[in-house]
Amino acid sequence: YGQWAFTNLGAGPLNGPLDDLDGDRFGNLMEYAWGTEGDSSDSYPRPAVFEEEGLLKIQAPLSTAPADVVLFAQQSGDLVTWSSAGMQTLADAFGFPLDGTGQFIRLAVELTP
Repeated sequence: YGQWAFTNLGAGPLNGPLDDLDGDRFGNLMEYAWGTEGDSSDSYPRPAVFEEEGLLKIQAPLSTAPADVVLFAQQSGDLVTWSSAGMQTLADAFGFPLDGTGQFIRLAVELTP
């Protein structure tokens, strides 16, 4: 991440993983994981969310993500408590079983230690 940030975001104060240099509401680390341009608000992650085979799925670039990041998904029924319980990792998507209740899902990314 460090080399990407320096090359693509510069050495300014908004090049940290949790910062959002271009103001598109996607943190720099998420932009790095998706391969989008962290310095252009026209270039940002565009995950698709869809229902398929009894799962609520969210697209993610699992096969092309840099080796130093981990992408994961979480679900919530109330937007307060988030959990990865039941998450299935699929080919370039995550899936959660549809249980008949309202579900919210989100993507997250972390740098590997």
